[in-house]
Amino acid sequence: MKTDKATNPSMPIDMYGAIGHISNDSDQQFLRQYIEACELMSRCLDQVIYVADYRKQEFAYVSAVPTMLFGLTPRSIINRGFGFLDDYITEEDVVFIRGVMRAWFSFLEGCPRHHLNSYVLSYNLRLKSMAHGELVIANSLIPLQFDRDGHPWLAHGSISMATDRRLHLGRIGLMGLPSYWEYNEQECQFRLVEVPPLSEVSKQVIYLSRLNLPVSEIAKKLGRTESTIKWYRAMLKRQFRVKTFEQVIATASSLKLLWM
Repeated sequence: MKTDKATNPSMPIDMYGAIGHISNDSDQQFLRQYIEACELMSRCLDQVIYVADYRKQEFAYVSAVPTMLFGLTPRSIINRGFGFLDDYITEEDVVFIRGVMRAWFSFLEGCPRHHLNSYVLSYNLRLKSMAHGELVIANSLIPLQFDRDGHPWLAHGSISMATDRRLHLGRIGLMGLPSYWEYNEQECQFRLVEVPPLSEVSKQVIYLSRLNLPVSEIAKKLGRTESTIKWYRAMLKRQFRVKTFEQVIATASSLKLLWM
């Protein structure tokens, strides 16, 4: 797979992401194949996709979209490794991220090994963008590979603009389940927040609302009255313990509840 302008003279430099150093041993075969899939995926999604290697403290892959967010090329981010974030997030957010990551690793230690790839970590943080000023972004991580002690050394990450703009909001979700674990900064650990299972109608209301359809249009598509749709939206806010329906959409999206 070709990834830079020198080998693709007819393509703009930002059409492709960048790949970090990958050794040739058999343990890295999965990583090579996964990165190829990420490169294809990145062309269809309006978000940053990356693969993080926690053993080396570097990125194994970064898609081209960061050029828009950071004013940097994927290759420059690859070359700097995790240290590039020091110039783009506040010290307060650095402390928050370190706490979240320690709590995430500790959380995974107590999870069944066969479920480890199903836990999704998501958190919000401020980003100092050269092109757009200060932004609030949502970062999601899914563990991919684990060492013998069950600690993740490789993870799939994605960054998008945050729809729920609350800062220092960290959650762990088990794919397809509405209940989640929320990060407590004082205790530096995740606490379970129980949410009843979502009905199909609830999922449809969230999905159609995410498309910015008005209540009247959602009611028509689902064959319900507008008052019924409003009732569902109010009920979902109570279930997720949030104040706005935008926060319901953000929570459901970060926990991958609309996949099921």
